[in-house]
Amino acid sequence: MISVIKAGTKKRILLREGDFIHLNVGKKKITGHLFFISDTLLLADDLPVQPDSITKIHDYSKGHFASRMSAKLISAGVFYFLLTTVNRSGNGNDPVFTDYNAKISVGLALSGILVAKFKKRVFRLNKKSRLTVLNP
Repeated sequence: MISVIKAGTKKRILLREGDFIHLNVGKKKITGHLFFISDTLLLADDLPVQPDSITKIHDYSKGHFASRMSAKLISAGVFYFLLTTVNRSGNGNDPVFTDYNAKISVGLALSGILVAKFKKRVFRLNKKSRLTVLNP
């Protein structure tokens, strides 16, 4: 197991063999499954990587606030559009699609897409963050 901890905060990720990982080693980006973990070597996407040479680890996990909020805002936009359309057609209102309803639903969906951009957390391995290889 690999633990990446940012000192002074509760930000931490645990990575195990078989997890999908995004690494930066210098300016080179490595993306792939983590096959092997030892104290001196990581094998990610069939490339050997030394733990000391890693500069950044990107976390795209689905468990934090931004990803849940993003999905809910996008679905709220779609649900609002369908609800107002069905409601106006059921009441017999003449324009079933109005500009106001379209603007609200598109605004909700776009805000969900914008919030999705904040899903990624980046751990820069420097003085404050450290990578620790944990032996089972």
